[in-house]
Amino acid sequence: MGRTQDAVATQVKQFYAANNECTNMFIGVDKEDTLKKLFTAALMDPVMRLLIPAIIYRGKRCGVTDRIAIMIMINNYVMYQSSESARKMYPLSSALNFNIGVSELQGRFGDKQKMEAIVKGCHICNGASLVYPSLYNAGWKTYPESTYAYTYAKYNKPLLMLNGDLDPQTYYVAADAFAVQLRQTAPLSRLIRFPNVVHYVLGRSPLASNLDDNCGLDIVVRFLNNPSSINSLDTSCTTKLLGLPFGGYSVTYDHVATDLYEGMGLNKAQLTTFILVVVFIVLAVLSCCVCCGVCCCYVSRVACFKKKPAGERGPLLVVTTGGTQPNTAPTYYTN
Repeated sequence: MGRTQDAVATQVKQFYAANNECTNMFIGVDKEDTLKKLFTAALMDPVMRLLIPAIIYRGKRCGVTDRIAIMIMINNYVMYQSSESARKMYPLSSALNFNIGVSELQGRFGDKQKMEAIVKGCHICNGASLVYPSLYNAGWKTYPESTYAYTYAKYNKPLLMLNGDLDPQTYYVAADAFAVQLRQTAPLSRLIRFPNVVHYVLGRSPLASNLDDNCGLDIVVRFLNNPSSINSLDTSCTTKLLGLPFGGYSVTYDHVATDLYEGMGLNKAQLTTFILVVVFIVLAVLSCCVCCGVCCCYVSRVACFKKKPAGERGPLLVVTTGGTQPNTAPTYYTN
């Protein structure tokens, strides 16, 4: 795992350092900062995280179609983020987030200079954690550390925990270690693992067959309807999750692109529209050519054979071939 992470980090660093037309499209405080924020947002989205390896691959190759594809795919990402389905998927509270982060956790974050160094050295992060020290130093109300901090609760009721194994914020390995320890004081607790799922399982565990159906939420509803069934809960939906359909260098993925790694990066709807537009243009051109040909023939016939006054008519030569009789000499007539 460590070697894999190092290899991925190397690819990301090389992409940030590349100086070509593809990477130079990204502007902001600086190119690397802009890319880090873009990748962080994509990483936390179950649909758009597939853009990260695709953009790196295309950005390093940087052909003409790659430049077009990168712009189209990022535009698709922005459009998706502002869509109704995306807003429904993330019912989050910034106020609650900052209250927990600053009021309860800030003491473990360290000073701002230390955090800035951490953010500077990360490969994919948006620097949002730097907001916490600023609010903390500005006088945000904090709470004294609880006497229950760093201890495990004694609990004899069913307790359900969910965690994605690709969560970049609360690592599954940490959650698993916590669950093992918690069972000593909360024997009816259970941790359910969600393969290839990121942070916020309730809203970010879509099924491959229906992106609007979240496995995490379905399991929680079943648990709340019957808490005593915690050890026999139907968790079969965790085997039907969207996952990571890379498929080598050819990916069929309606929301992002019909092919992430080749072509122009059009998604299914855009590709259909593009084909229809091309067909329409071709038919329109052919229709114009046919119409122009017919009109030209018609105009030519009218111009040639329209009867004019005797003084304006030029010589007209008409040649006949003698009908259908073979070997008949042609007959010439003039005006």
